[in-house]
Amino acid sequence: MFNKNDGYRKLIQNKQLEVFYHFLGDLINKSPFSSPFRIDTNPSVTLSEHKGNYYYNDFGDLTYKSLNIIDFLKEIYATNDEKLAIKQAYESYVLNIEHKTILGKAEKSDFNCLIKKSNTKPTIIVEERNWEKYDLEYWQLPQHYLTYHNIIPLKKVYYCYNDNEEETIKEQIQLRHNSYNYTYGYKYNEDYKIYKPLAPKTYKWRGYISHDTEDIDKNIIYSSYILCTSKKDRITLQYILTKLGIKHIGTISYQSETTIPEITVPLLGVIGDNDKAGNEWSNNIVNKYKCKQFKLNMYKDIFEYYIENKKELIKLICSWNIH
Repeated sequence: MFNKNDGYRKLIQNKQLEVFYHFLGDLINKSPFSSPFRIDTNPSVTLSEHKGNYYYNDFGDLTYKSLNIIDFLKEIYATNDEKLAIKQAYESYVLNIEHKTILGKAEKSDFNCLIKKSNTKPTIIVEERNWEKYDLEYWQLPQHYLTYHNIIPLKKVYYCYNDNEEETIKEQIQLRHNSYNYTYGYKYNEDYKIYKPLAPKTYKWRGYISHDTEDIDKNIIYSSYILCTSKKDRITLQYILTKLGIKHIGTISYQSETTIPEITVPLLGVIGDNDKAGNEWSNNIVNKYKCKQFKLNMYKDIFEYYIENKKELIKLICSWNIH
């Protein structure tokens, strides 16, 4: 009787070098290279071969590691479950199914290390793709409306530094941001903020847009505005207001959801996230600008409310009496 996991294991064992390359990319052509599992500014990892088997050797960790392909996959997926690691590796390598890997756990630290060392922000280079049915099912907003507000579906994202000394870490970053479904770019002039809604919370956002960057429809001047915590909340609320015939009220947001922005347009009110931090932020806005505070009665933010329960959200907005 055929056992799927034995089949997966056999394929992985027979394609060891290809599987290592699938996860490490061109790094394996360098010796040594930097560990993708931790901050490693002094490259300390090699890939070796012995009797037809390949090993990931880390000489710079607190304890020396020499991992065969199976142990490497267990490290990749942060699990002791060998069958799970093999299955997910097979799906990633053969079927191109994305799984969360431990490579991503070092991502934030790598970025901080890289920024601190090079003292420069990266140039974000993107490869766009066409809107797909699953994108529009996620956003539940018209494609032309999303495009108008500079939301772009992306196929690939690269973070590029001009510092040659950082080339190895740059390649690791490129590797970790390659070929995601549900990846979008918010375009601000020539810069991008990257949004991956299905990623773990820590990795949903990437970008180096200034905190005081204003997100507003500059093609229309409104009599007053409602401040939202994010672009997706802003454009969702604007869409609903327009559908309700409330065409004199605009929306505005900024990159930071914690700092108090310097707002130059007439502010009617503010609506923060439906949590402690969001309420504190909204209270600070109200105290500074003497505006109204609009609150959600369920869900975390406007966009989530819209996705989960449009009718109730519209009722709530109507109850704000902002005609």
